[in-house]
Amino acid sequence: MDNLPKKTAKELDYGKAYVKYQPFRDLYDLKTALKRGTIFKALDKPKSIQLL
Repeated sequence: MDNLPKKTAKELDYGKAYVKYQPFRDLYDLKTALKRGTIFKALDKPKSIQLL
């Protein structure tokens, strides 16, 4: 670790995220989406216990 180049805060990279494109199809209606926490049915991962 001692042989790594030293960088100042301005030289460091910020974290980078990769977000896969989600096509806008098979969507929940607004009321259901707010309850489920997503508008995309494909991303809905229901828990065993519903809090709402």
